Amino acid sequence: MPSENLFADFQTALFSSPVQTSIRLRHGNRYAAQARKQRVRLLFLRGNAALSACVNSGVGNATEQG
Repeated sequence: MPSENLFADFQTALFSSPVQTSIRLRHGNRYAAQARKQRVRLLFLRGNAALSACVNSGVGNATEQG
């Protein structure tokens, strides 16, 4: 199921961020905020790509069956 994988991707990207914590410990909150913005942006783009792939495959299956 691609939806389960997508949800797992969102979960891991949101809740496991050792890089962000190390950046915050070393450089302070400003760099952590920048890293968080960048990670959210990448997650958003990857989620859009996965969703469009799911939609395209669903449409293809529907047209093949119909």
